[in-house]
Amino acid sequence: LSAANIFLVLKTGEIVTPSLDRKTILPGVTRDSILVLAREYADELGGAMKESTGDESVQVTVSERDVKVGDLNDAVEVFITGTAAEVVPVASLATGSKDCDNFSVTLKHGKTLPGGPVTAKLLSILREVMVGKRTCDASKGWLKDPFASPEEFRANI
Repeated sequence: LSAANIFLVLKTGEIVTPSLDRKTILPGVTRDSILVLAREYADELGGAMKESTGDESVQVTVSERDVKVGDLNDAVEVFITGTAAEVVPVASLATGSKDCDNFSVTLKHGKTLPGGPVTAKLLSILREVMVGKRTCDASKGWLKDPFASPEEFRANI
């Protein structure tokens, strides 16, 4: 999947994705949606985060920043987002065999769908928003009525 954005769920409770500041990351709609929903429902994600990290005191935080190789070693879950893919768990990441700095990490929650507890919960929340079963101030206006008049459809854009 070349047109996807990566998210890491770290042992510290941080859900992190690379920042757009360097202009090397796609400003994806699904990426933005996951950031908005993770921030809005951080408290609800707490149980999934505790299950994933094994830390009962962990707090969910969401950030956009540079992601380092060390972060991959500290990840308990990794997932990618994309318009067609929605949210997909990652099983492993590695450099090529000819790379001078050989690196590989295998993630226990990436081998089966829908992924680890945090990945699965975020996918569930996203799908509930997509079908109109869940809404919040941050997601108001995301779903437009395709049968509305052009004027109504464009309102609040």
